[in-house]
Amino acid sequence: MQGDAAIFLKTTGHYDLQQTRPLTPDAQFQVGSITKGLVGTLAGLLASRGDLDLGKPIVETLGNASIDQTSDKAKITLLHLLTHHAGLSSNPPNRKNIPVPAGLPEGVDPTIWAPYSIGELRDGFSQAKLRSVPGTQDYYSNFGFHLAATVIATEQGKKSVKPLMRSALFDVV
Repeated sequence: MQGDAAIFLKTTGHYDLQQTRPLTPDAQFQVGSITKGLVGTLAGLLASRGDLDLGKPIVETLGNASIDQTSDKAKITLLHLLTHHAGLSSNPPNRKNIPVPAGLPEGVDPTIWAPYSIGELRDGFSQAKLRSVPGTQDYYSNFGFHLAATVIATEQGKKSVKPLMRSALFDVV
């Protein structure tokens, strides 16, 4: 890169497993679990500055009035989410999948999420049943990291963590 302009771009292969579309430099892919490290780094940075309380119950930020404030779910903190110790399942109960296209190889996991709003995420949290008491067991949770990103953005007065990540992690002075 020179400034903001790329000096060389090249792609090979296909954009999809059905090999119907060639890959182009502007093809977009799901970032998947790479985001977890970035969300965790952002949370740590904000916490070290005193701008984020990792021990605050997330229901205080999410404002889920439907959650019993004496329940274990009301005790989940951002730290629980970031360390996979919230007791949440891997995915929310109201998750939506994109139908699997015909012709994909056997064994391809069709767990690609359709667009999922913040409102649906909050509803999923309200509907969720805990697998364990927060802080007692680890269980890998994509759902927990989506909640963590939402809590961080909300605490910082943003709609998403994207501008926070850009300014805190990627903009080089």
